[in-house]
Amino acid sequence: IISRSQIVQFSSLNKNIIYEELLDAGYDKETSRIVSNLTNSTIEALETASNEAYLDIVEIVKEIYRLQQTKEDSVIIYFNENNSIIYTEKEISHLFLSCLIIYQKDLINFKVSDFDNIVFQDEIDTIGDIARTKTKNRLIDELESMLSLKARLSNYINERLAYDNLLLNLERG
Repeated sequence: IISRSQIVQFSSLNKNIIYEELLDAGYDKETSRIVSNLTNSTIEALETASNEAYLDIVEIVKEIYRLQQTKEDSVIIYFNENNSIIYTEKEISHLFLSCLIIYQKDLINFKVSDFDNIVFQDEIDTIGDIARTKTKNRLIDELESMLSLKARLSNYINERLAYDNLLLNLERG
């Protein structure tokens, strides 16, 4: 904020503060960990955690990575059968991609043995299995694809095609 007399800068809230606020509000540890990594605002965190689509999005993300691990079904087929909420609003699409990015960062954190910074703690077995089968550079390339898509989501792109491309890239791993 620029005042007439001085510039005032505000630092973002610590993730732990948001995590504790969410726990105090009655959210479980997993939700509190994930949402505290999505935003630097307590108000926004509470709104996200209470969003009806949030839990569905997290389950879709977990299943996408579980399918990568087990290879029992195609990630793209699963996504196309279960993606109806993703395309309802831009905000939901951004939330989905942000959760994918957090999970992808967890894979990299596992790969470099930074276990304290893994957000999806309940998914540690799946994360470990995937991280052991992919190189660190491959995981980073996948993360870069996600970040690139996140930057392009604000533009008028064919989201379905962009997500299919991203998930195909993940599945080829």
